[in-house]
Amino acid sequence: MKSIAVIGVSARFPQGNGWQEIADLLREGRDVVGPISDDRLSKTGIDPTRPYVEMGYLEDIDQFDYRFFQLSKAEADTMDPTQRLLLQSVYHALENTGRAPSFYAGTHTSLNVADVNLQYYRLAETFEQTLFTGNL
Repeated sequence: MKSIAVIGVSARFPQGNGWQEIADLLREGRDVVGPISDDRLSKTGIDPTRPYVEMGYLEDIDQFDYRFFQLSKAEADTMDPTQRLLLQSVYHALENTGRAPSFYAGTHTSLNVADVNLQYYRLAETFEQTLFTGNL
């Protein structure tokens, strides 16, 4: 059996975007479940008078540098937000190793991720070719 080494990690949680912040949340026993923020309501244009389920909302999910990931704006606009977060998290995990992510090009490196069922494509009002690449 060959050995493996976990050398980089990344995760995003409500009110915790790094291991130290997440450790602080756990140590302090903070509850991160709450109502949807006014900022999120105004950005999405959804009805602020409707009741919404309280949950642990991630912050800044609309912040995505599509150019950095060499994507077109159209592809990024139709990409499932979960997939955008996944791209960012994988990059941060590579950074967390202490080496430039480019170091791993051409190496036998495995990136293992856990994700949920992607269903963002169902919200599309019209068919766009970029729905295929951004919602797999």
